[in-house]
Amino acid sequence: MLDDDWREHYRLSDLFVRTRELRHLDAAIEILEDWSETVEQDAEAWLATSFFGALASAMFKRFQVTNAREDLSRATATARRALKFDEGELVMRISVRAVYANALAIDAQERNDLATIDKALTVTRQAQDLVDPDMRHAEGLWVSAEVVAVPLLVARYHLTDDRQVLADAVRRGRALLTRSAPVFDETDRASVVAAMAIALNVKAEVEGDIALADEAVAFAARAAALPGSRPGDVLDRRSVHGQALLVRFRLAGDPDDVDRAVHIARSACPADPTQATTTPELMRVNSLAIAVYTRYTEQHAITDLRHAMELFMFVSEHPAATGTDRYLALNNLGVTMRTRYETSADESHLDIAIDSLARAVDGGGTEDTGTDHRSFAHRRWVLGMWAGLLRRRFERSGDPDDLVAAEAAVREALRQTVVRRERDQLGTALGHVLACRAASASPKEARALRGEVVELMRAGAAVDRSESPGLYAAARLNVAIALREHFEVGAPGAALAESISIAREIAESPRSSPRLRLDAADTWARAAWLVDTHDGLVDACTAAIDALPDLVRPGLERYGQEELLWRYRNLGMEGAAAALAVGDPETALLLLERGRAILWTQTLRADSEFARLEREHPKLATRLTALDGALHRLESLEDLSVKGRATESRLALVEQRRRVLAEIHRVEGFADYLSMPGSLALDQLPEDCTVLVPFGCRYGCAALIVDRSGVRSVDLPITAARVGLAFAVLFGAAETILRVPSRAEVKEAHRAVVDLLAALYDEVAGPALDAAGIGEPALDEPLPRVWWSPAGLLSFLPLHAAGVHDDALPRAVLDRAVSSYTPTVRDLLGEPPRPVEGRTAVVCPPRIGDLDLLSGARDEAEGVLELVPDAVRLFDEDATADRVLAVLPTASWVHLACHGMQDPSNPAEAGFVLADRTLLLSELSRRVPLPGAVAVLAACDTARGGTLVADEAVTLVAAARFAGFTHVIGSLYTADDTATREVMRTLYLAARESPDGSVDIARTLHEAVRTARAESGARRPYFWAGLIHSGR
Repeated sequence: MLDDDWREHYRLSDLFVRTRELRHLDAAIEILEDWSETVEQDAEAWLATSFFGALASAMFKRFQVTNAREDLSRATATARRALKFDEGELVMRISVRAVYANALAIDAQERNDLATIDKALTVTRQAQDLVDPDMRHAEGLWVSAEVVAVPLLVARYHLTDDRQVLADAVRRGRALLTRSAPVFDETDRASVVAAMAIALNVKAEVEGDIALADEAVAFAARAAALPGSRPGDVLDRRSVHGQALLVRFRLAGDPDDVDRAVHIARSACPADPTQATTTPELMRVNSLAIAVYTRYTEQHAITDLRHAMELFMFVSEHPAATGTDRYLALNNLGVTMRTRYETSADESHLDIAIDSLARAVDGGGTEDTGTDHRSFAHRRWVLGMWAGLLRRRFERSGDPDDLVAAEAAVREALRQTVVRRERDQLGTALGHVLACRAASASPKEARALRGEVVELMRAGAAVDRSESPGLYAAARLNVAIALREHFEVGAPGAALAESISIAREIAESPRSSPRLRLDAADTWARAAWLVDTHDGLVDACTAAIDALPDLVRPGLERYGQEELLWRYRNLGMEGAAAALAVGDPETALLLLERGRAILWTQTLRADSEFARLEREHPKLATRLTALDGALHRLESLEDLSVKGRATESRLALVEQRRRVLAEIHRVEGFADYLSMPGSLALDQLPEDCTVLVPFGCRYGCAALIVDRSGVRSVDLPITAARVGLAFAVLFGAAETILRVPSRAEVKEAHRAVVDLLAALYDEVAGPALDAAGIGEPALDEPLPRVWWSPAGLLSFLPLHAAGVHDDALPRAVLDRAVSSYTPTVRDLLGEPPRPVEGRTAVVCPPRIGDLDLLSGARDEAEGVLELVPDAVRLFDEDATADRVLAVLPTASWVHLACHGMQDPSNPAEAGFVLADRTLLLSELSRRVPLPGAVAVLAACDTARGGTLVADEAVTLVAAARFAGFTHVIGSLYTADDTATREVMRTLYLAARESPDGSVDIARTLHEAVRTARAESGARRPYFWAGLIHSGR
């Protein structure tokens, strides 16, 4: 009877193999399951071995079709029953072990359980030991076990960091693939090829070997093209292919690799990755997120960063994620949120990063406490990063618990390693934590802690310079910082001298990456200030400013440029303060001009100039773009590269770029393309032009007075801290006036603005005007013109409206001069302004979504049309972005009565809200050449830049200036409708009465604002103080 059912079982199994219909396999399994109890109790051992071996094999085949864990568990348990008897023919005993090893291997790799991996390896070894060389199919049986062993060895390496295990996996995999085709089928070969791809990929990354990375990519591509034994195998191999491309990208920097990695990883996921439901799908989504984040680090596209954050968060919270995948997702979520914090300064992102890493350190929050989801080295790495973020939060919040947790995390990581290099790196992390402790310690304890930090940093600097020049320089810079801080608590002067020597060497070395040069120059500057060597401080700031354009070359997304510049803000002002300390106001102006408005030069100006270069000389434009992209990619890799390959490649590219720029500069009309000023031709300033350049930083506050005769300066009785407070007061008051219904609070906010304007006059504007020789004019004399070019947070404040506006005793800038603004002094040099003549365009979109049209905007726009009846009218649904862009080249005067959207933390995303979409700042700056004379931006926040990089003139007003308009009228903050409408009426009346285009825009606006002041009274200057004129 059993013989008949056994034959039927094999017939059905064979039918399943030919048809792949699961019902045949289920029937075959059911037949044997009916006999299982009888066989286990009554059959001889050899028969029970064969019986349960056949049943286990059938159940494992079912798992290969369904990918269901229940089927895998049944196959594992049945194989174990067969091994309990373990007698009979060797072939059957070997086959049973093969099934058991395969089932254990899949379970072990999904759970990353070291004990199960070792058990599976033991079973494969037992199977191979049973193979008799003389038996039939001996080689095939041995190979079938080896096919299981190779990927298990790779998995074991991930949990143990044992490089010998990794080397063994590669060796055995290579040997296995030399076997002839008949020995094992295509699915087995695919399994080995995929395992080899993983092993070589890891080995390439560990050893920094590009040749191994090339081989890993080749193996991964080959594996992805081979058939799989179960659903998802091919998709898993695609994911491996993407991972191999990422490793090669990190080592070689080929941009095509990272783009291909994202494309391949995406093809392995559901169309919407956030719809993944199974464990294998979540593993592949994790891989996609890693690829997307890697591309962000290379291209700095904020959409990639946000997408990666979304995917990591999705996997980390998904109930189907394994402990390993949840751990990896939490770890990577911590990394991405740390990056998001660095780009936004939003502390909530830092909190999420710390929480994610804390959960990762805890094991990913898995309930399976018996499983270790982390390799020892990786867990130490996570502990180190978690400690670093806790330390950074402590530096912002001062919460001592964060510092205690950070120190505990680093010390735990140190206890887990005996590898000297790793201990030195963790020692560096501990040094940073101890440096924070020292900042609040007693003098005696601080000296001891600072001394310990120096020793930890020296140990961390024991890097082979030839192996990794970037890491070597970064580690040496840590030593320089530690020495400077040690000097500050009483170490001998030799410590400071050594700090300056190290920092200067790194800052001035062309072999240092731009970021390292900047960090080193900042350290050098701080040290030079301590010993009152202002000449050294000027040299240090000059070195830093020289490196800034290399850090934010065109081609890097503007958001990424702002992110990088935020880390090095205030350099121009600090260099200017140092130059003034040695009595050199001309150098102060030059450093300020070069150190601020980098984005102005590299993006807005570059956008318009590049558009012209692309039109007139497309080959040069293409070459420059390719070099900029290649340089950015290499610099993002350089600090981690081995044997200095990235450094050598970067230096070669820098030289190529220098030659291309020299070629562009020889072309007529492009002599200054992407050039920072080496000097300023002040004799090209307009006649009777006085530019006032107030600034404030940690080294002092001053104003430069610039005219055709040269540059002089005056110290200002304000501090950088008070400037920051004034900024907070102004925009806090604005929020209250606009949003708070309480009359008492609104009255208090207006009072705060009155007091602020008085203080600005006494501490900034008044002293600057006095130093410029601009006093109270006689009644019959026209007011002189001045241009304000404030730096830092002063650029947010209404200096033109500073003063006491009381009717009895007016003492204000409005009564001493006609004010305009300019983002840089350089912008005033060159061609004289064009006459204000030609057609006018008036733009007024409808209500957009949740944004109400400014209540007075439509009345204002209709009023303009009454005064200029032949103007081009773009109202309501006609006010689309494309139509506005189309009319710009033909309009001399453009009036935009709409919402201006500005994010102070990300000014690059600013624009005007039109009928169909937001017209971005970047689109305005690319519309060249334009004949426009006047742009009236009757929207809120059009003259306000970003708070992260306040020195950067990236505003809607700036965009309109570079788009070609001679005069731009905008607002520092949300405009008041009534005051704006009346000012605009005065402005357009004056234009109508000057048909020859000779209207003086700046003076007309000035008089209109003075009229508004007289009508609204001195107690509410907020309503009229925001309107400004920018331009010639």
